[in-house]
Amino acid sequence: MDEKWTELHPLRPPNWRWLRAVRLVELDNGCPRSNDNDSHVVAATRFYSKLNNERIELVRAQNREQYLAWKIHSDIEYERLRWELEARLIALQADDDIGVRVSVPTKTVAYYEKWYYNVRDRANNIGYLYNQLIAPLIGKNPKETDYEMLWKFYGLKSDGNVLDSLIYGFSQRTSTSDRDSVQNFWITDYQENLNQKGALASRLVKVDFNTYMKVLEQRVKLLEAKKEAGVSEINDNSILCNIQVALAQTPWLEEKRKRDNSQIGGATLRAGELLQLGNEQPSDEFVTVLESACYPVD
Repeated sequence: MDEKWTELHPLRPPNWRWLRAVRLVELDNGCPRSNDNDSHVVAATRFYSKLNNERIELVRAQNREQYLAWKIHSDIEYERLRWELEARLIALQADDDIGVRVSVPTKTVAYYEKWYYNVRDRANNIGYLYNQLIAPLIGKNPKETDYEMLWKFYGLKSDGNVLDSLIYGFSQRTSTSDRDSVQNFWITDYQENLNQKGALASRLVKVDFNTYMKVLEQRVKLLEAKKEAGVSEINDNSILCNIQVALAQTPWLEEKRKRDNSQIGGATLRAGELLQLGNEQPSDEFVTVLESACYPVD
């Protein structure tokens, strides 16, 4: 029996009870009661024995909540449901609230937490939750794990309402009564989307000059949208002006932004810099960038 498959081990996996149960059935020595072989391990042992010794249809019919918890844990078809359920367990949502969100019985959520994702007793151990449940997902396979990592991270950082917004795109349904309320709905939705995209980009994108500029431009869009909607504050306006000044002073941009820009490769030069080049007087900054270039350029 692996020593990490115990209640108090600092590196215990979240499914430590299920791992113990499987091993106990394989050893075929029964399930001697102890602090680690608690009632939940005993129940998991009995269920796993049934999976091995009885027809699956009979197991499903007689143990519906336990069977569904096992399917969510083990079946790739339930992958997104599993990510959401686990993120909401990290966020400390109640079993019945989680059940309503993912459309499973409350008892199934309870079995899942005890057998496969036992995290609630370590709600105050932030280091354990982050290092054991979230950090292993970072950079593992971005195309497949970004959703899982983000949902769990924001489950740890916030609560179920934020997860609603992150997973579904909204935290509550909006009712409209007239044309103005419909227009306000779209303005608010636009602002919320920009807010969320900017926050997620800052978490996911590797920081370099180009990605920083993208995030900065996203911030400009948000501030401009707030200003047009009449909800911009004084600080927002000053930030917007400062950002626009900074962008105007930036000689290298990833995308063509102004009509008087000319593009060379993947970068652009302002008209003033083109004039310097025409007079065979390139700026020091241009020379530095040129000397640092790698060839051939794809």
